[in-house]
Amino acid sequence: MIRHTLHAAAASLILSPCLLGQGALAPSGAPAPTMKTLQQLWDKMGGLQTSLDKQSAQLESQSTQLADQAAMIDLILTAGGHSLPWITSTVDAASASVGQYTSIAYSTAGQPSISYYDSSNGDLKYASFNGTAWTVTTVDSTDDVGQYSSLGFKTDGNPAICYYDVTHTSLKYAYYDGAAWQTSTVDGSGSVGKYCSFTVSPAGLPSVSYYDATNTNLKFAQFIGIGWIKSTVDNNATDTGLYTSLKFTPGGEPAIAYLDTTVNYLRYAEYDGASWTKTNVDTTVLGYVSLSFGPTGQPAIAYANTSYALRFASYNGSTWTASTVEATPVGEYISLSYSPSGQPSISCFFDATDDLYYYAYDGTAWHEEIVETAGSVGTYTSLRYSPQGLPTISYRDATNGNLKFATKGRFVSQ
Repeated sequence: MIRHTLHAAAASLILSPCLLGQGALAPSGAPAPTMKTLQQLWDKMGGLQTSLDKQSAQLESQSTQLADQAAMIDLILTAGGHSLPWITSTVDAASASVGQYTSIAYSTAGQPSISYYDSSNGDLKYASFNGTAWTVTTVDSTDDVGQYSSLGFKTDGNPAICYYDVTHTSLKYAYYDGAAWQTSTVDGSGSVGKYCSFTVSPAGLPSVSYYDATNTNLKFAQFIGIGWIKSTVDNNATDTGLYTSLKFTPGGEPAIAYLDTTVNYLRYAEYDGASWTKTNVDTTVLGYVSLSFGPTGQPAIAYANTSYALRFASYNGSTWTASTVEATPVGEYISLSYSPSGQPSISCFFDATDDLYYYAYDGTAWHEEIVETAGSVGTYTSLRYSPQGLPTISYRDATNGNLKFATKGRFVSQ
């Protein structure tokens, strides 16, 4: 009896063949797969695999790039980078004579940009690197404009430039609004705007120092949202305010290095929130002044004396100390910047050989390097360190009338 009951129960569990194609295995209303839908699924899977392969290749390339960058930065930080080669390239060769008054800065994306003067057309131009190639744009072509160009980036990430309007002897300002360049006059009172130096304050305010040739004074202007506020920094009875170089102190106040040509003094002015304090730094100075702040927050200035020797002055909190970097007359078109290791570097032009030079301090001594010697190269230098820690220089190739760019190691982008 028990055996009969078990057989009956087992028989009740055997599915009828007609039930095999029903139930959850084939939902009601679901179309039967076709060759077309199967092909579409296959194609989609193939596309996903191709995308994964590309992403894998990109990650591998980025990993190699990062390793290369780390190796170069390590060489620069530990050995001064003296063994790394300089790589030069042409940025703009469109006109017969471009590349004067260069100013280099790095965008928030970590790519180099350069403002400069096209003397063939009397235009202000701007070149930006996108990671692959340079794009050149004419910013202002109204009359003769663009000398003494000085470039910076605003807090919104867009570039801005101060420059001299030769036709109207005035100081002008151009900024990119995300769609087009907008230009305006900062100061048009008399002959003003030569030797301008532009930067954006830590508070995000566009700021510029410049020379007032009509009154032979040093001036400073700052944009506060509703307009430019202009003031006189130094109105000595002498001719003062040439070769201005503007930076902001670690405390967020403006500081300016400049030349008093009547007595050939290098001067330094710093704002304390209420007034400007002015100091004589060195005598028998010719010009080509460049100001920067070191890692300790103290100012330093590179410049040329009246014999075109390259000089360097630094402040220790109480006094200025000046010394000669190179007695040979290499002191033209000087630009000063600090390396990631906290040591000063200088780019300059040696007129006797028409070459671009670079000097780097290692904490004990200055090291000299020739960046380029082909033809007459190296005027209008502007030196900055890239986000990767590499020294980069914009400059003019006078032989070919081109704008050029040099970087140590190799040209790498983020």
